[in-house]
Amino acid sequence: MQVRTWYPAGTTLFVEDQLASGIFVLHTGRAKLTQSLGSRIVRPGEILGISSAIAASPHGAAARTIERSEIGFLGGKDFSSFLCEHGAVAFRLVQLLSTALTGALDQVRFALTRSPWTL
Repeated sequence: MQVRTWYPAGTTLFVEDQLASGIFVLHTGRAKLTQSLGSRIVRPGEILGISSAIAASPHGAAARTIERSEIGFLGGKDFSSFLCEHGAVAFRLVQLLSTALTGALDQVRFALTRSPWTL
């Protein structure tokens, strides 16, 4: 079951290299996702920590609210159960993650073609 909570601006939701314990769903407000390659603003409707929660691995970024925000949290076991019970949602999630992975691989390939160390 998702637990919705109001967080003040400046609240850290998770830090880089912290083991994921679930997912965060931004309902209202804004948050900032920061990683070594940069940062981006997260808006209502976005889910934070989903890749790490699925892989049961550490977060590759940090997340902090930048204004008062209502955020839902769904623990890892509840999230897994939800995906098992809702196959269509799980399939759509696989599609989205596959698209993200393909985009990341395309960026790596492009960077390698511009690299002075390419053989």
